Amino acid sequence: MAINRRCSLCIRSRKQSCRTLLLALMGTSLLLFFITQSGMKTPFLHGLQHPTPSLQSPYPSRRIQDYQVDSDDGTAQHAFSNDSNGLSGGVEAGVVDETDLLGAGAERRTAEVLLQKSTPMDTLEQTVQEILKTERQIIRQAMLDYSFHPALNTKRLEDFVPEYGGKPVRNLVITTWRSGSTFIGDVLQSHPATYYHYEPLMDFDIKQVRHGKAAKQALHNLHHLLNCDYSEMEHYLNYGQGHQWLFEHNKRLWQYCKAFPHICWSPRFLTPFCKLFPFQSLKTVRLRLNLTTEFLQDKQLGVQVLLLVRDPRGTMQSRRHRVWCPDNPDCDNPAWLCQDLVSDFHTAKKFQTMFPNSFRFVI
Repeated sequence: MAINRRCSLCIRSRKQSCRTLLLALMGTSLLLFFITQSGMKTPFLHGLQHPTPSLQSPYPSRRIQDYQVDSDDGTAQHAFSNDSNGLSGGVEAGVVDETDLLGAGAERRTAEVLLQKSTPMDTLEQTVQEILKTERQIIRQAMLDYSFHPALNTKRLEDFVPEYGGKPVRNLVITTWRSGSTFIGDVLQSHPATYYHYEPLMDFDIKQVRHGKAAKQALHNLHHLLNCDYSEMEHYLNYGQGHQWLFEHNKRLWQYCKAFPHICWSPRFLTPFCKLFPFQSLKTVRLRLNLTTEFLQDKQLGVQVLLLVRDPRGTMQSRRHRVWCPDNPDCDNPAWLCQDLVSDFHTAKKFQTMFPNSFRFVI
């Protein structure tokens, strides 16, 4: 009725214009009616829809809720089941088109395709070599036409791949519990040519590594991982078998761990697999910034260090809701948190002068 009343007033002065407006309104009403009746999904009625699977990016996607679960920086208690009898379920070999390993969605399909091709009689070495061959293809495909930063002074992929003697781009994120590091870590590993070391000091429990024997062991472990050397890492690997979260965040690695659990914790697989990747990222919430000095001084290693800082009030509020934090002074004592932040602040001021091209901080 309101539309008719307005048009009646309008027709007297602008008869032709109002007639056009009336027709447009009627047409729009009819269109919306038919869309509603047909159940067609539109942004107006159903919100923005995700693209079809064939058009989705192969890069990992996570909801914001995924960064608010208890898993983050505690010791997740999800036991990993090892299959000591070889490949799961005696899968029969099938004929698979290897071109299916490349292109959009490759990361989600790769392990499944290899599992279909495998047989229960495959040795560990045969399985490892097949995985390495497949992942090389995926990485090379992902790096086609990649624009390297001019400061790197090269455009050859081989110059960044450890397998060929290259020096990868290494990133080390230093922060503390509940500071947004899980999100940052997933951003860094979003490119499929990135190998991600998630919380490699998780086996140190809910403790901060500041000095002494613990610091020496922590630096030993990080140095080995940044060089893709999984030898002398028995405690780390044994811990990981009972805490799958240690490897689950590494998207490149975890797909193969699920398909071939009997090789997942073997240095014979992990070392050569890690050396395929031109980008290496590592994030830890248990190491204080001053201990990264030797990494920044090592020109051969070439590590870029990022200090991630969050307002301590928000950090403590978030920690209160984590079952693993209470009764652990390094986590639930605000005085200790502030002490660590002040220490990191003074170290960061020095690093800005000492390492202007390889150190940054984000607040």
